[in-house]
Amino acid sequence: MAQSKSKNPKDSKDQEANKALSSVVRSFVACPRCSFFLVGYRLIHDDFAEAGSNHQDNWLHLTWNSATRSLVQKNFGWWIGVDATHYEGICQDCRRVFIYGGLTDGKNLESFEVQIKPG
Repeated sequence: MAQSKSKNPKDSKDQEANKALSSVVRSFVACPRCSFFLVGYRLIHDDFAEAGSNHQDNWLHLTWNSATRSLVQKNFGWWIGVDATHYEGICQDCRRVFIYGGLTDGKNLESFEVQIKPG
């Protein structure tokens, strides 16, 4: 007698998240600078899987801290100072946009967004 596997909704949700994450990673592979940035980010932070599977509107919302600041400087040559309130950078190779939003009133958190697919 053949037994059919019942599909667990959690399994299908995990598969969808893995597909979304794989798609995000593939979009960074073509550019040497951006792929090195992504590898470095994934080594420094453990939140990439969540950010990659929950991305919206072609943007990744990543953690910003001193390690991320250093990674950006080493990969792209941009120095975003601790007193910066806004910075937009473009990868010299693939034209991917990076946006940093700093503390403006002492209440808002710093933000760092990376375009998934260069436009």
